[in-house]
Amino acid sequence: MIVLRKYQRTKVNELRQQTHRLLTEFADLTNKTIVFQAPTGSGKTIIMAHYIQEYFNLDAADESVCFLWLSIGKGKVHEQSKKSLDNFFKGDPSVSLYEESYLSGASQLEERSVTVVNWEKLNNKDGETKEWKNKAMRKAADFHNFTEVMRNTRDTSKLILIIDESHIGKLSDNGNEIRDIIGADLTIEVSATPTFSISREQEEDGEGAHLRVKPKDVIDEEMIKDEIVINEGLSAFKADDNIQTGEDLILETAFNKRETLKNLFDREGVKINPLVLIQLPSSAAGEAKRTAVTQFLSKKGVTEDNGQLAVWLSDDKVNLEDDIAAFDSKVGFLMFKVGVATGWDCPRAHILVMFRDLKKEAFKIQTIGRILRMPEQKYYKTTALNKGYVYANATEISVTKELYEPDILKNVFGKKREGLPDIQLESYYRKRTDFGTLTLSFDAILYETLNTRFKLKNTEGVINQAENAEILGKQGINLSLSMNETTLGEDGRFKTALIDKLDGDKPTMQNQLTTHISDNDIQTKFDELIIEKISGYAQRDSMATMKRAIYDWFEQYLGIGTESNGKIKIQHIVLRTENYTYFSTALAASIEAYEPIRKKEVATKAEEEWYQWQIKETESYDTEGYQLVKSQTHYYDKCYLLKNRSQIEKNFEEYLETQGNKIHFWYKNGVSKKEYLGIKYTYKNEDRTFYPDYIVLFKDNRIGIFDTKSGMTETSGETKAKAEALQVFIQNENAKAQNLFGGIIVLTKQNELKLNQQMIYLTTKEKFEHWEFVGDVF
Repeated sequence: MIVLRKYQRTKVNELRQQTHRLLTEFADLTNKTIVFQAPTGSGKTIIMAHYIQEYFNLDAADESVCFLWLSIGKGKVHEQSKKSLDNFFKGDPSVSLYEESYLSGASQLEERSVTVVNWEKLNNKDGETKEWKNKAMRKAADFHNFTEVMRNTRDTSKLILIIDESHIGKLSDNGNEIRDIIGADLTIEVSATPTFSISREQEEDGEGAHLRVKPKDVIDEEMIKDEIVINEGLSAFKADDNIQTGEDLILETAFNKRETLKNLFDREGVKINPLVLIQLPSSAAGEAKRTAVTQFLSKKGVTEDNGQLAVWLSDDKVNLEDDIAAFDSKVGFLMFKVGVATGWDCPRAHILVMFRDLKKEAFKIQTIGRILRMPEQKYYKTTALNKGYVYANATEISVTKELYEPDILKNVFGKKREGLPDIQLESYYRKRTDFGTLTLSFDAILYETLNTRFKLKNTEGVINQAENAEILGKQGINLSLSMNETTLGEDGRFKTALIDKLDGDKPTMQNQLTTHISDNDIQTKFDELIIEKISGYAQRDSMATMKRAIYDWFEQYLGIGTESNGKIKIQHIVLRTENYTYFSTALAASIEAYEPIRKKEVATKAEEEWYQWQIKETESYDTEGYQLVKSQTHYYDKCYLLKNRSQIEKNFEEYLETQGNKIHFWYKNGVSKKEYLGIKYTYKNEDRTFYPDYIVLFKDNRIGIFDTKSGMTETSGETKAKAEALQVFIQNENAKAQNLFGGIIVLTKQNELKLNQQMIYLTTKEKFEHWEFVGDVF
């Protein structure tokens, strides 16, 4: 029998109390959500299991209740969740995997049961047909699909939905549709780093609750390590002649730290084989890093063949058959990319080696969470065993929350208010025909840019490579093929009690070490430079184009070819400290010079579409980027608006709320998608799409279209192009019997909203009399 720690018992009770409150006092409300935030290692699954069992036995003993447990599929975490719940419940209540139990004819979830679902697998649709890919979601003659099972379950039972590791659940439009299909009476979002919260006001209104376990409470109970130490002990191996690069230094130090910890466990009389987790870059550089790590460990006698090295990649899994979490498992090292970064439980994991990915120098709290747990849920006499150790090839490191995208978790919804009229307007959408790829035209531009900047000679088509090298040398360009140097931070620390509050924080490094950059790390840094320069272009194909052009230039003009590891040599030259600025600015200039050529190429492929647009009946939002705003006149029953919207937008929205006697509704338009109202305009000889901010339907049947501007945007040439295109659009639509008006709205120094409806747009400074008070035209 598992005895709950004090904080665990408290949260079980709070979960039961909030469930009872929300399901009884606010039974008629939909989309009720409890956010349960608890640090990695606090025993979230144990808390939830006790809550479920006690809810069944004590709170709903005479009721029909079902729990649906949505789990991520990465690393088969859903199977681990099912196994953990099975071990706890021991058959009462029953636990099943949805796809194993409900594709055999069952019409609804079993009463008083827990059903675990692989969320990511359920969530997929075919990109072209828009049909659900998963068999459970599709209509079938021989079994009830997921929609039918959920509907039948709701007819006879209360349904409580638990979303485990909710911060990672990709609740896109597909996910929102599934949540609607589930139609749970209550949803519980479980995460160490939730992407949203329930405010006090929302809690009072019965929309949900936010429960949080404090990291300090978990540490006080000796459940997780008290400190994370970064790059400890690098200096001890710096003088070793066999250690040539920072990569070698990181691996050597981590390897020896594991040996030290193993000996310390032996002295404590504890048979634990500490595990080292090695996170490879998820980019293409990951394979090169895997080869380097495998070669290093092989020299130490650690291989896949002898069972001491395990691999957990999406397409390659080695030595994972046995219970790798067992204290006596002979696996001492596990290589992964993202598979075990979230939700995976292995308390003997003590060391994390992280090789930085492209443009990513921050540790994710969830990834560090893999080494937070204390293996026996108690502290040892030897304090070194009560700490987690991180080794990373970076000068400084920040620790941040794991947010995948700002709009990934669309957990709240707005629906069209009942009784509102519909409007229909012609809309413009520019189909994407330019996929942003550098073409072969870029090569000549790059050659010309580099030759001009470096003053290279090309007399009558004859290239003198030796002379060119001499010219570069006189300009301070170092063409040495030796390895570059880098610095590594040593001995940084942070207390795990603060982990919930870390978001971009950088632990202070006590020392800085200079070492050489390994070839695969120089490849990563080179890729970063290219990605920075091709920002806005399709990454994979454009990277290949720019790299090839650079290599070809070195070979043609300097005689440095790509054979015999020549690409790495060229990368070292480009990235050398004294050379970097020269090449970085030249690459940026070549992209700028290429842009007009790209536009001409794109112009020949442009496709555009006009169609009849109307406002969607429902919209979904994420509470990380959006906030609920009280509104009586918004199109949707719940008004969610961007948290970082401008002050003039807030002022105009407040004004709209005072016009309830004049307007049916106001709608906040979106951008860049066909589902929003678009207006064609031309700027710098390029056709574009303008998405005005607000559409307002008046009770006298007028339709207002308004776009707010402030500061420099009021006076920009692009705003002028948009403003005049909007007036042409209004004129054209009114010729079709519409009743439109509108224009650009600004906020004056006197805090007054003014509107420009002129066919020729002039700013407030240019023609103040062209600007009317908004109140005069409403």
